Amino acid sequence: MPQAFLLQTSRGPLFAMNDLEQIRIDLEEFTSLVDEEHYLNGAGLKDKAEFTRIYNRFGHLFNRDTIDFVREYSKTAEGEDERRVSYLKAFLISDYIENRVKELSDKLLTRESEATVNVDGQTLAFRHAAVVIVNEPDRYKRSSILTTWDTQTTSNCTRTSKDST
Repeated sequence: MPQAFLLQTSRGPLFAMNDLEQIRIDLEEFTSLVDEEHYLNGAGLKDKAEFTRIYNRFGHLFNRDTIDFVREYSKTAEGEDERRVSYLKAFLISDYIENRVKELSDKLLTRESEATVNVDGQTLAFRHAAVVIVNEPDRYKRSSILTTWDTQTTSNCTRTSKDST
């Protein structure tokens, strides 16, 4: 069992064993909600991506104090605890960055779920076009679909980047 560890932060003193366990519990709930949001939006069961709402709810995880706390604790961790804390630290840092662009991610995923691609007079959902390309046995038709998909995707991405400025 790792030893107790006290860290002074801008929020006050933190006791490592209790706070690390709470961070892990909160991250498990956060991950579950993010996975569900990806599923619902990706499957077309939900038109609008709402990751911002989830990140706001768990904002206490993705700030410098929490990352610094885990970083400082990792200096004292040994063995299995050291490995687990290194994964925790990597996850927090990665999602710290994602937290900074959450509104753009919502906008992009929402736009992607709304987008369509016109192929040979047939309108396909943007996400379904990739499935059609992979399953098309005729390589010339597959190439034609891919070219159309790429052209329309580039056009949509250019429009999206102009809309967000």
